[in-house]
Amino acid sequence: MNIIVGIIICRLAPKHESIYNFVGEYLDIKFDLEEYLTNPTINQMVAMKDNKLIGARMFRINDGFIHLSYTAVIPEERGKEINHQMLLEIEKIAVTKDIHKITSSARVSNNSSIRSLEKSGFILDWEKESFYNCGERKLHYFKFI
Repeated sequence: MNIIVGIIICRLAPKHESIYNFVGEYLDIKFDLEEYLTNPTINQMVAMKDNKLIGARMFRINDGFIHLSYTAVIPEERGKEINHQMLLEIEKIAVTKDIHKITSSARVSNNSSIRSLEKSGFILDWEKESFYNCGERKLHYFKFI
């Protein structure tokens, strides 16, 4: 657990439907809750402030690497390095599991995700045309730690 200016980052938060609903609400996504709640490779991390959920990140621990998936932070807490702090905690988890590679993907139009990844040291690996349902290009990033 890490505390930053009154914000608590919890490493491996217990899986709970409310966290997926929180992320889904901010990203306008509907999750297959059964898969997310029962799949052992899927993990979640939360950021709390004054006992209120202000941010969440989902990630998968795979064989030899961690893949970052969805991140959501409430609008009034954006720009306060919460996403970056959650990433630092994931890097600590990777080290304890002897994992040295973290990957992530972003839509080409998601400038804030792209900036966040690049600011955190991720390198563009490849791009795929018409990957998402809307036909938007997917950018795939990686980082060695």
